[in-house]
Amino acid sequence: MAQHPLDTWALSSEALPSDPHESLPSLIEKLPVAAYTCDPDGLITYFNPAALRLWGRAPKLNNEVDRFCGSFRLFLPDGIPIPHERCWMALALETGRDFKAARS
Repeated sequence: MAQHPLDTWALSSEALPSDPHESLPSLIEKLPVAAYTCDPDGLITYFNPAALRLWGRAPKLNNEVDRFCGSFRLFLPDGIPIPHERCWMALALETGRDFKAARS
């Protein structure tokens, strides 16, 4: 299986925080790919500018309306819709497993 292009990014040493105590959101802000964080209940706690561009909208932080993902709708590669409560983030929070390999 070919590697997805978003799986092959790297940060230059200039992009890394100079302060080892710099916050996770500060580091995520510098990523060249969409990234976001959720609390254990799936509430979005942070997203970076690349996620905003990907989603085309700014989800409400810490709000039940926007749980697990900032997109309006999610689909499998074959076009079948996925409810937000069954997306990869929701499954990872529910099971504690990494679902990177599940993507096609």
